[in-house]
Amino acid sequence: MSDEQTNVDDQIQQLTNRIDVFRKQCHWRSASRVSRELRSLAKSEGRIVPFLLANFYLMNDAQSLLEPAAGADYAVESIAYLESEEKARQFQPDLPDEYFSTVQWMSSCSYDNLAKHVADREGYNSDGVHDCINEGIQVCRRTGKMECVTCFREYATDVYKASDDLEMAQHHARYVATHETDGDNDRRYVGNKDLTWLLMVSGHLEAAWDSVLQTAKVAGTFHNPLSSRRETRRLMDTVLHLQGRSAEIPQWAADLELPDSTLEPMPQGENPGDDSQWDLCRAVGACCAGDHAAAIQLLTPWDRLLRERECIDRWFEFRLRLIAIFLLQGDRKKAEALGEQLAARAKPSRDFFTLRRLKLMLSGEVLASPIAAVATLSSGPFGHRTKADSGSDAAADTADKTLAVKAGEATAEPAVTPEEDDTQSPLWGRIRQLQEKMQQSNGEQAVLNGLLDDLLQLPPADVTDPRDASWFLYLGHVLAHSREHGLMDLWKWGNGFVTRFPQHAGVLNLTADLADSARRTVETPAEADQIATLDRIESLFRQSLDLDPDHGNNFARAGAFYLSQGKIGEAERCFARGFRLNRADSRMALSLAEIYSNTDRPRDALTVLDMCIREGCADAMLFWQAGLAAFGLNNYDVMVTYFDKFEELEPGQPWTNYYRATGLLELEQPDKALLALDQEDGRSPDAPLPVAGLRAWAYGQLRDAEALETAVETLLKIPFASAEYLTLGGLSRICGKVFDVIQQLPRNSTIRRRLEERLLQTGLAPDELFEAHREDTPTVEGLNYYIVSLRQDLNESWASFPGCLPGQADWPAYECRWGVLADTEEAAAETVLRWQRRCFPIPAEVEDVAQQGDGYTDHPGIVWQSAHMPVDDFEGEDEEDGDDEEEEEAGG
Repeated sequence: MSDEQTNVDDQIQQLTNRIDVFRKQCHWRSASRVSRELRSLAKSEGRIVPFLLANFYLMNDAQSLLEPAAGADYAVESIAYLESEEKARQFQPDLPDEYFSTVQWMSSCSYDNLAKHVADREGYNSDGVHDCINEGIQVCRRTGKMECVTCFREYATDVYKASDDLEMAQHHARYVATHETDGDNDRRYVGNKDLTWLLMVSGHLEAAWDSVLQTAKVAGTFHNPLSSRRETRRLMDTVLHLQGRSAEIPQWAADLELPDSTLEPMPQGENPGDDSQWDLCRAVGACCAGDHAAAIQLLTPWDRLLRERECIDRWFEFRLRLIAIFLLQGDRKKAEALGEQLAARAKPSRDFFTLRRLKLMLSGEVLASPIAAVATLSSGPFGHRTKADSGSDAAADTADKTLAVKAGEATAEPAVTPEEDDTQSPLWGRIRQLQEKMQQSNGEQAVLNGLLDDLLQLPPADVTDPRDASWFLYLGHVLAHSREHGLMDLWKWGNGFVTRFPQHAGVLNLTADLADSARRTVETPAEADQIATLDRIESLFRQSLDLDPDHGNNFARAGAFYLSQGKIGEAERCFARGFRLNRADSRMALSLAEIYSNTDRPRDALTVLDMCIREGCADAMLFWQAGLAAFGLNNYDVMVTYFDKFEELEPGQPWTNYYRATGLLELEQPDKALLALDQEDGRSPDAPLPVAGLRAWAYGQLRDAEALETAVETLLKIPFASAEYLTLGGLSRICGKVFDVIQQLPRNSTIRRRLEERLLQTGLAPDELFEAHREDTPTVEGLNYYIVSLRQDLNESWASFPGCLPGQADWPAYECRWGVLADTEEAAAETVLRWQRRCFPIPAEVEDVAQQGDGYTDHPGIVWQSAHMPVDDFEGEDEEDGDDEEEEEAGG
């Protein structure tokens, strides 16, 4: 290394050290200034890693500096270099190894920052934020940085808060609050802080205080304890002020180790984000002391600054608090003027929580409080007042309903279900008659066709009320699905309603839904576009949701459209809002749960299903999917309860008792499991393998050796290749459980040896099988760890060979890997070939022996065996151990 290179390295290290010092002090302005120096140096010297590190600091610091636009730019620039090695080589042709490790840890963090900045500028429920979150989670999976998924869960708290679903927001906050991880990834403080805020703004001050105490306990675990303690002190002061306990602040500050030093302001301009939050806290104290003017003076400059810098999400909170204070002061006119501006900006961001808080304050439904709570506070000076004491004039009793509508109140849009419509439109009698005839049709196609013909004979010009148009579009859609060309006939009849009633959410939404269905009946994209382009359909859906943000079915239809187009983030946003509006709608709960399951959020999937169940919904599929979700989370007692209810709603269905028996065995209730298996045996005669396997597991738990041997014998008589009704994960799980219980039999037991042989032949052998054999050999020092790759050629006997699994019968060969401890490559290969001879009679070929580690003191021999892979699929697999990721078990 030249002296010049050494000098550059020294400069980079010095700058990095200075940045670290400033960051620990939360002096973000100074840290950002030095980060720009580092960035400039790295760019001039062609050093990609310090350049990316500087960008990382800058995108992070921008959050506290209230500069979301700059932060987003730095994140986008970094992502470009992290995602493209080619682009990175244009920056530095001789890429160092450190670049690749930087890609590993920094990629997800860059998406994390991008999502935060986009959300800050546009709102957490705005277009694209859901996609940012899902993309970030996929990056975590791709880079193997799964601990960072917790960061993206924090967005879920903010997203659901903005979508006005506080129950789901608290669910996510509680998960983060209880999810302990090591080092800088410990985010429990963030979860507890968010939970405290949610409880406080919901009016639950006693619960919020308990949450403050918990937040204080974990504040020191955050990667920046100075920042976390300052925020915890603000939460403590705020809750105590609101409870009328301001005098207790000094004592609690001492008890919670949050001294007045945490109140000391940062040097001017160093941390505007922190400064803004302190003024927010001080404004609450001023209001509680009756000094509304001081509170307004504290918040007004921030209200202006945040709006100018497009920190929209933060601005929503400051503007809401200002409006609340003006109401407390008695200046309703000023509050209404500020409210109109807020509603106009919150609507395009779809921040339904902000809109609801505004509506409740202005309508007088909730007593005003300094934090613009969504409910009257549970205690303190703002929790026990009459309206006459609230500071509002008599107009509060008859609040401006026009402004309330502007702030998010539903329009008069009629729903698409009769029980939601309580007014009569001009053609309501005809609509009601059509409904009754549909219900009496018993699904007879001729009757339904006749009803559709009658509807199509109605001149569209005779439909003068948009509510009637909505009903006819909805009912006609139901009828048209069952007749050839029915959807096209209905489209030709009713597509003009959208032009006549362009401001009616129901008409726009149902027209978009009909157009989407009609497009599916034609053969070519050109024909489909003649009906309506996808952009046009999406535009109609968006307009309908903006016109009426409180119509659950409209969100459900839009969600289904986005899902069909692969726009998962938008689909999630729609289903989440629809489900918030109607917790008892099983369709939306199931759709939302499916999205969560497919994006690695199984706990969220179970939560929404359980919410719907607790609302009294009796859809059997809810209980089935909830049972599967609980099974995947190893929550077996709940799982059994769900499948018990499913059996009650849908008696006699196959696979129900398989899952019930599985849960009962996990709960060590073998007698009940055997009764369930007896029922399953009669329902699923074509799927004998899982019943046989679970019986063996049950008899093993009962310590009935004779019955266990008989059950395993039955299992081994079933060709595993015939079990096409099980996933590989499901089959592997059953075999693993049987292997566990058969260990109670003697090692020389014939049936035990036969089971081990079958597991070896199929590639389903658990690691414990090899561990027992290795322990028979003496411990050796200086062993190396190798991964040996084999190719096993097959012949015509393979299809009926016991080791063949479903879908493998036509394989000409398979490849597999073995993990082995040995002193040399030759010894490793020889050991693996000896074991592989037990798997198939044709000699296998060693393709590669790769040393992975050295210096082990252990028993030599096989450590693990991989699953078998077809030769064409094996290349590129990166499997370092024998534990396959378990697939979701599926049956029936």
